[in-house]
Amino acid sequence: MRGIAPYYDRAGLYECYIQCDGRVFPSQKLSEMVPEALASAAHLGLDFSDNSIRNKSMQAIWFGPSFEAYRRLVLSKVHIANYQSCQRCPFSQSSCFPTAVPFLEGAPHAQDICAYLYNSGLGPFHSKVA
Repeated sequence: MRGIAPYYDRAGLYECYIQCDGRVFPSQKLSEMVPEALASAAHLGLDFSDNSIRNKSMQAIWFGPSFEAYRRLVLSKVHIANYQSCQRCPFSQSSCFPTAVPFLEGAPHAQDICAYLYNSGLGPFHSKVA
């Protein structure tokens, strides 16, 4: 599978997004910039509304309940069962850690490249599954 590399979403695991008002989110896509994703996250019990560097330390936010719950979701890979392309991809259960944001938005694929390869019949998605 030359040319196709697994994806590793760093959001909430190694980096975060800090808005100009001091509020901290796992990523820009999971902030007030994408209210649909933020609303879906709230339905799963992920609440980032109290995360502000104006009233908490970065350490308290990073190791707080909302970031810990988000990391558990991403690392458990529960969300990939909802992505069509991940169901047939050999990387999905090993080295690929796709973002949970498209799952929160109800999207069928984790990444645009996965959707393209899946829909075009290219890549690892259409090889025989052992």
